[in-house]
Amino acid sequence: EPIDRGDRVHVHGEHVIEVVLHARGTLEEQAFAQNTAAARLGAEAVTAHFEGLVRYAESYARRRDIAAAELAGDNEVLRGHLRELVEENPALDRAFVTSPDGVERCDWPPDPAVIGQSFAFRDWYRGVSGAQSSYVSEVYRRAASPREEIVSIATPLRGPDGGLLGYLVVQHTMAALTRRLAAIKPGEAGSLVLIDQHGHLATDHDGLDGDLLTLDAGPLVQARSEAS
Repeated sequence: EPIDRGDRVHVHGEHVIEVVLHARGTLEEQAFAQNTAAARLGAEAVTAHFEGLVRYAESYARRRDIAAAELAGDNEVLRGHLRELVEENPALDRAFVTSPDGVERCDWPPDPAVIGQSFAFRDWYRGVSGAQSSYVSEVYRRAASPREEIVSIATPLRGPDGGLLGYLVVQHTMAALTRRLAAIKPGEAGSLVLIDQHGHLATDHDGLDGDLLTLDAGPLVQARSEAS
């Protein structure tokens, strides 16, 4: 008889990606335990990865030169910092700065089509503006080119007096995150997939139950094992 049981492993961290183990077929107890361990390892890897990206974004947001360029409206200098931010971290492929009300001011790589657009409707803006601290977004398809499924990390950008100048936003493609998890191999009957904090499926995966699309996840990385 198939074993039909689940386990959710909570891994502390202010992040929003959930690692799900979807196991198919008849699983013995040992195989189930191995799959659960793989899900836990995946969750811990994602937690550590996003903690590092949050610290990385915050380190740039604290740069005095970035604040000075934003205050002066010097997009050339600001874009140079954004370019460095992206090129020095292979996990990221885009960064931009917005006004306090969410209007994009400067970006790298440059995409004139999104400059001047308001992104106040985005989950990352609601999260960072509400908490006034770094926020990891839900999974969504960005407006800038290339239009990929991404997760954004947004952090406040402040002036010398502590006043809010805007927000620094960096973007991580789901394709890159999926490749990062590829080295974590569950049992032959299982596979790792990603779910965001609103229950959205973050990776392409054939044959998943619809229930995985409505998971209730808090602001942390979780591992979940499902057997069928």
